[in-house]
Amino acid sequence: MNEAELEQGLISLRKRETALRVVIGLYLVCTTVALSLWGAVIGRGIDQEGDDPLLLAAGLSGGFYAVLFIASIVAVCFWLNRAHANLFVAGIQDLKYKPNWAVGWYFVPFAFWFKPFQAMQELWQSSHLADERLPERTDGKLIVWWACWILGNMIAN
Repeated sequence: MNEAELEQGLISLRKRETALRVVIGLYLVCTTVALSLWGAVIGRGIDQEGDDPLLLAAGLSGGFYAVLFIASIVAVCFWLNRAHANLFVAGIQDLKYKPNWAVGWYFVPFAFWFKPFQAMQELWQSSHLADERLPERTDGKLIVWWACWILGNMIAN
């Protein structure tokens, strides 16, 4: 992003993107470690009422997992809000989703199954307006992302 764009009120997403990548990377590592430790606890038949060091490590990894899960949610929300705000600052017309609702739909029962996808689709398409190579239909990457989001939520519950 050049300085003229920044003077217009657009804010670079670079810092938010870096934070997001770091937090999600740590979250994925912690998830892998936690699953491995709990798998070992269950596989060895360790009494979960005992004081086995492996059980303690598994419990601590679960705590780190929870903290990183919340941190990743916060990082995604900040990135998504700013990305949508930049669309408005750039003067893109006919936007259906305001920055706060691009984030808010993730927390609305029932609507969280489809509204976040629609908001992300708007962000994706509006961000690529100058690219004639981008088809009008939804990009496959966006569909894969949404399928992973839905599948992940179903598995987690």
